[in-house]
Amino acid sequence: MTATEKNAFRWRKVASTFQVLTIAWQWIIVFVFWGFCAAKFLPQVGFVWQFGLIWAHTWPYVAVLINFFMTDSRLRLRDFWHSWFLGSIYCYVNYYYTSISTEPVYPFLGWESIPISLIKFICTTIFGTICMVFTGYVQECCMGRRFKDSW
Repeated sequence: MTATEKNAFRWRKVASTFQVLTIAWQWIIVFVFWGFCAAKFLPQVGFVWQFGLIWAHTWPYVAVLINFFMTDSRLRLRDFWHSWFLGSIYCYVNYYYTSISTEPVYPFLGWESIPISLIKFICTTIFGTICMVFTGYVQECCMGRRFKDSW
């Protein structure tokens, strides 16, 4: 294996890891926004803010999935733990911000009851992981590969 091939292999591994992180993150963001926040925030703001919120919470998701499905990418399913790592970081940042601010980041997550809030975060992370695995399954089927080979 030449030095160029080794570098390409290393880069593919890094790119694959970041792609798994990005897809899991986008599924989580879309789920939190559309599942919990859109109904509360969108009616209260004007059209420009509505458009901006919808754009900011939906366009990155669409762009990531278009990029994923238009390239010969693979989700390495053994890296599903990345979504759990991101969920843990997000949970900590949200808790920290809510504890120093006068109001929570998200209205459904006030951290009054830490066990209930942790359950909400775990459910959100589980949803992101399931959707990431489903996305990988669809990609493998589209490319004509067996799903179990992506592990």
